[in-house]
Amino acid sequence: MEVNLKFPFNLEDRLALGRKFQHYRKIPTLQQVIYIDSDSCNVINQMREAHSSAWLSQEYDKMTDAFQMLQQGRIELGAIYSGIDFSG
Repeated sequence: MEVNLKFPFNLEDRLALGRKFQHYRKIPTLQQVIYIDSDSCNVINQMREAHSSAWLSQEYDKMTDAFQMLQQGRIELGAIYSGIDFSG
């Protein structure tokens, strides 16, 4: 079981992310891809559905949002972005 973390990404990279994901999804052992934006509070979590080749994509943009990291449990964006000031 594999997880691919991509850090950082910014909004200009969204098209490239889609093209890269087309390749990532072909890796049979890959279960999750997490994109973490370095310019704002924004995380895209793509997770393979159990016993399927279908992927679920969810986007989070609030510090209180949390998502599942496979068997690692849930993680809040506030923990990822702890100590980062996006104001300037």
